[in-house]
Amino acid sequence: ERNLHDCLGVSKNIFCDPRLIPGGGALEMEISCRINELASQYEGISNFPTEQVTDRINSVGFAVEVIPKTLATNCGVDVVRIITDLRSKHSQKGNFFFGIDGNKKKICDMRESDVWEPAAVKNQVLKTAI
Repeated sequence: ERNLHDCLGVSKNIFCDPRLIPGGGALEMEISCRINELASQYEGISNFPTEQVTDRINSVGFAVEVIPKTLATNCGVDVVRIITDLRSKHSQKGNFFFGIDGNKKKICDMRESDVWEPAAVKNQVLKTAI
């Protein structure tokens, strides 16, 4: 009954907003890398020392990485290694689609693995979290 309810909810979300984004923690890692990139360019405000502001920005980037870390833990891989490799992939421009494929237990292009998430759900999750 619970699975049917979840399935109907996903169907409704796809029907109302058909946009899909790559799954496997790809979006979260991309957000994290871009936030950390932003923090390194930050010069600070007059009221705050630069390092405090940079630390706060980096904290948000680190928090967003919880999703890929949880996926890595759940599929039973070396979490530190796979997150480091995924972060390295996302630090290069154009690797937005790379995430963790839990079935293959490695980093893959989510387009090739056909792992997608509804954009409406991810949008709401990020709005709620931030």
